[in-house]
Amino acid sequence: MKSKHYHFILFFLFFIAPLSAGQLNLKLRGDSIKGFYVDAFYGSVPVSTLEKKGELNLVVENEDRSVRETINNWKCTSAVQTDTGIILKGIVRLPTLETDVAVTVTYDIVNKQVVEKRIDLRQTNLSLLYYSVNTSLSAFGSPSRFWSFDNADNKGGVAHESYPAAGYMIGDSLCVGLLTDAGNRNLWTRNIRRRPSTGGVGFRAIQEICDAGLYRIATLKERKEGDNFVKLTFGELSDFNHPVQKTPYSTPETKDWKSYNGAELKRAKGIYILKGNKATSGLAGFRLPYSLPDGFYTVRFKHRSAFPVTLRLWKKDGTTGNDVQGFHYQSDIPSSATHWKELEETVYLANTEGGTTHLLIAASSLKTGKPYQLEIKDLEVIQSVAREQPYHQLLSGVQNTKRTFIFVAPAKPTLHDVRLASQVSLADGLRFKGTTEEKCLYSCYQMLMWITSADNFKPLSVPSINYAPDMYNRDSFWSMMGTYNKETSEGIFNEWAATQNEAGTIGTIITPSMGSKELKGNDATLEFLWFALVNKRIYGTPPPMDKITKAFHYILNELDADGDGICSARFVLGQNDCVEYPDRTSNLAVNQGMLAVTLRVAQELGMPVSNATIEKANAGYRAFYDTDRGYLIDNRKYPYVITFNSLLPEFVSLWLFNATILTSEMVNNTLDKVPVKRGYSPLIFHATDTYFTQENKPFSPNLFWDNGIYYNAGSWMREEVCGYVAGMKHGWKPAEQRIKDRLKTEITLNPDEPFSHEFLPYDLSVPGCWWPSTRVFSWNVFVLRALEVAGMRTPEQDPDYLKYCIPVKKQAE
Repeated sequence: MKSKHYHFILFFLFFIAPLSAGQLNLKLRGDSIKGFYVDAFYGSVPVSTLEKKGELNLVVENEDRSVRETINNWKCTSAVQTDTGIILKGIVRLPTLETDVAVTVTYDIVNKQVVEKRIDLRQTNLSLLYYSVNTSLSAFGSPSRFWSFDNADNKGGVAHESYPAAGYMIGDSLCVGLLTDAGNRNLWTRNIRRRPSTGGVGFRAIQEICDAGLYRIATLKERKEGDNFVKLTFGELSDFNHPVQKTPYSTPETKDWKSYNGAELKRAKGIYILKGNKATSGLAGFRLPYSLPDGFYTVRFKHRSAFPVTLRLWKKDGTTGNDVQGFHYQSDIPSSATHWKELEETVYLANTEGGTTHLLIAASSLKTGKPYQLEIKDLEVIQSVAREQPYHQLLSGVQNTKRTFIFVAPAKPTLHDVRLASQVSLADGLRFKGTTEEKCLYSCYQMLMWITSADNFKPLSVPSINYAPDMYNRDSFWSMMGTYNKETSEGIFNEWAATQNEAGTIGTIITPSMGSKELKGNDATLEFLWFALVNKRIYGTPPPMDKITKAFHYILNELDADGDGICSARFVLGQNDCVEYPDRTSNLAVNQGMLAVTLRVAQELGMPVSNATIEKANAGYRAFYDTDRGYLIDNRKYPYVITFNSLLPEFVSLWLFNATILTSEMVNNTLDKVPVKRGYSPLIFHATDTYFTQENKPFSPNLFWDNGIYYNAGSWMREEVCGYVAGMKHGWKPAEQRIKDRLKTEITLNPDEPFSHEFLPYDLSVPGCWWPSTRVFSWNVFVLRALEVAGMRTPEQDPDYLKYCIPVKKQAE
């Protein structure tokens, strides 16, 4: 009988020792007859094999989509090993289409834990081919578990989450993952919905979804069959306008309906009656259990009630915001107490993992202690199975490239570890240099850069998966300014330029599959001028002077019509944009500072702005400093409010012109009043009480948040760091440490959420303070540029700076 020591030695030799080598390496397999492919190892531990899967699968169609050819498990016919990896080449024969596709697959070892896999496709016989291509990771044996970014133990199927990444665990200490380059370069989008038409409530699923199955993980059934894979598919369009099949799902038996917040159920003559004598909350109804696979669904029924109706789709038995799978915003849909109204909603459902999905149907806007009733009938839940077709275009003589990344990292099977490894590895794969925190900001931004649609490959910069598919002007501006990609920056700028109306206003939102007429006097048009100036300086991009001129005159007419240099606006020109001023206000420090900075930007762009005019605006900004209180007044109507907002124009002046507007006393004294705990601070706060009450809130009457949430003293990283950088430039001694602490706190405050957030809750004792909607946010990438202003980063750490900016500098010299 062998001893325990013997088994430990075996375990060490065959598992621990190879891991300690810590080196991802590649091995060329196969031959020129059966085909070459590449297997990956970590030390001597096998992590992925493509013996059965091949290097890729390819689906192609001609222009009229009358001919389709499919190539499965393709392997190459020639291979070369290089100093940094392996290059595979071969020809895909398409006899029915009378063409060939030349394929090159290049593996480059980036570092000890990351390999880039690049697929190049080229054909010269057809004017246009539509194609989709997928590539996989496939485990040698059975992984201990599979993971996706939002699920450390994923049971398989489509993974559509806050950040695209997936993989598997080998044992409990080695994470293997598959990553993709940004959507605007690999040509994918995560968009599955559109805004409603006028009068509608909540988002609707779009009828043509690109890349619905971008990430797919082996199901439990496939794993039992020995097929342990994670797959990335590019260029697949799911057409639900012309489904190949429709599958109705029976309404669950009433005995399986689960009461929500005390509702009672009665059925009579085909009508389901949901009611209660005393409401215990504002929402009550029933959860109906369905076994729904990933896919596109129509939910339809008639309803009658004196109260509005709310829908949700919850995963398994969950009832929290973390468990919502669909119908995130289908709340307070109008009903009628006297006649039946018909409701029809569409939703794309993913991440079901073969489990139960609960459909909540509830009466809402209930008053505590009061009776309520909701009647429903003719309930239908119907799945539409899409016609899948390729939509990426392979033009004759034009090479298409897909970049993916394989990583292997020592990690535990936790959300923290797989999320952090996914972000750090992507940044490494893209050759970005920086700290762990900086890599997270950079990667989150990259995964929120998409294409617009199957027919529009222009870039779309979304704030987060929660705000998708909307591209907000302000958010995309700060995101573009955080990196150095000329093509993306010019592309996004041109999209905003195209929204300009006759008055010169720049739009607030661009949203696919639906229009937006939101053009108003907010900060969008000001930042349009800033955008033009930065693109001109960094990339040598000529500004469109006709549009610049129109925007400039609009700004003057809207904000300083009398020319006295004092900003009079109807909106907040920055954050805390939850108040409107239809009669205009000149009470806001941020507005005055934004006007001052914009006048100087306009002057550099060639607009007729005198130095005297700029100085009048600068003096107006400085006038917000209260010498008695010792801080910059954010809003003269609420003199007890202090914000980082009010310091943003000072930072922008330092960034764009290396010039101060405020004095050091003003900046430093204001920063001295900022509370700090756990390494972070609130964006907007009460000077003595930190949090606001319903009585003293500086928001619109209908808005309020719990302590430390959103604009009631929530912590917003981008503006906080910009404020500290302004302080650093004015000699505020705590600045550098505050910046470092704030970066660290962003990814450590919640151990499960090591990524960029919309905001961090400042009072962690508040129930539900970690909003799922705040996950993986784009615009914090601007912190990278702020760190450059602070002297804590260099532009050369961004790989695109070397590609786009150095040549422009050399040309200028």
